[in-house]
Amino acid sequence: MIKLAKVVVPACVCVALNFGHSNTALSERADVTETLKQLEQDFGDAIKAADTNRLKQILDDDWTELTSTAKIVTKKELLEDLTSGSYKLESFQMGPMYVKELGSVAVVQGSVTERSISNGLESSGKAVWMDVLVRRGDSWVVIRSQSATAKWLYGAGLAAEHGDNTRFEGDYFGPLRASFQPAASTSARRADDLGCCVCSG
Repeated sequence: MIKLAKVVVPACVCVALNFGHSNTALSERADVTETLKQLEQDFGDAIKAADTNRLKQILDDDWTELTSTAKIVTKKELLEDLTSGSYKLESFQMGPMYVKELGSVAVVQGSVTERSISNGLESSGKAVWMDVLVRRGDSWVVIRSQSATAKWLYGAGLAAEHGDNTRFEGDYFGPLRASFQPAASTSARRADDLGCCVCSG
């Protein structure tokens, strides 16, 4: 019994230590998840306020976004459009966000509903997006983004709201996820769906 006790007690200590380590890891993971979700909210808030200084902190210098129309938007272009006023985010509402942390790299996926003005045209709609982030010291920065307009999910409803002669195309992450302008015809919209469209800067 004494020998058994000598074995069992260290075993219990090991189990307790492992359990404590597991709880710590889960807590740290939860902290990272909340940090990244808040960063995404800050990203949208900075665009809404045209706060280029904050965006310079959030975005890596070589950040780019691939839009749903296969256009690459650079950090420089985004900041210039906000500074010039050619793009103005009036309001936005983030949907649920999903975070996957892989050490010093993380992926965040989500959706957004927004209203904005782009090149003098009202922009409103819903979209899905994904960001890739890396940890730099104690901070996270966004290095790549990809967005897709939710016309595949909401096209019928948006067409009913804005009329049949409406096409939707991607724009800045941010959350400008969808913008619309009149299309010449239904055939033109179908061409856009195949990626045969020209995006204005």
